[in-house]
Amino acid sequence: MALNQEEFNSIVESIRNGTFMDSKLELDNCKLDNNDAAALMSALVNNSTVARRIATMSLCENHITSIEIPDTLTALEALDLRQNKLKSIKVPDTLTALKTLYLPDNKLSGIEIPYTLTALEEIDLSGNALETIDIPNTLTALKVFGLSENDLESIKIPETLTVLVELKLHANYISGVAP
Repeated sequence: MALNQEEFNSIVESIRNGTFMDSKLELDNCKLDNNDAAALMSALVNNSTVARRIATMSLCENHITSIEIPDTLTALEALDLRQNKLKSIKVPDTLTALKTLYLPDNKLSGIEIPYTLTALEEIDLSGNALETIDIPNTLTALKVFGLSENDLESIKIPETLTVLVELKLHANYISGVAP
């Protein structure tokens, strides 16, 4: 959904004043920048009632380079920030309902995946600049992990990831995968 600035500001205001009732927040290809993302995240921090209703947040194909996801998004099940210009992201450990985390085609050189995100079933970090990745052994629901097109040389997969069925590693510099 491409929005102009006035429409975007209207959504932010509806979050602030509590009239935003949807469980999906989809702002793809809206030319949002860091200031827009910060205003949106601030609104979600300031109105936790609205934030707790959001199950899906998609901010794909924007111009965001840094974002701090609010810890008030406790019902969030899907977070999609693909094709931005993200160099940094902070994912809070309170997102325990999160099942999918999509961050492909950004500029991330590192990411911390909180060990509390035990509901995660799919993570896509393909097309970034990751040289290393620390995979928490608590991600026991993880089925799909996309790490293609990064700068990884090795990877250690915890033995506790017993339901992992797809590990995408092509276009890396992998010399070994260890349990």
